[in-house]
Amino acid sequence: MAHPLKHAESSARKFGGKVEDYLAIHNWFDESKSFFTDFRHRALRHHAEGIFLCERIFGVAINSHRTRLAIANQARPLDVWPAS
Repeated sequence: MAHPLKHAESSARKFGGKVEDYLAIHNWFDESKSFFTDFRHRALRHHAEGIFLCERIFGVAINSHRTRLAIANQARPLDVWPAS
């Protein structure tokens, strides 16, 4: 399992902006790794409800590199949201 920093670096490469633009969101999604140190941690926030909760906490979009990016649009392609 990758560290949230690696996920944030991937987001910055894919969507533009700085790693810091994404780090808080990836830290939040992966907080459950503190008590589930394997793939089971994904069951707690890596789903549709987790995306909506993330939007309530961080807002529906973030400002990154002069661009507003929707959190839900980032979560799917970055494998935060599992494939159906």
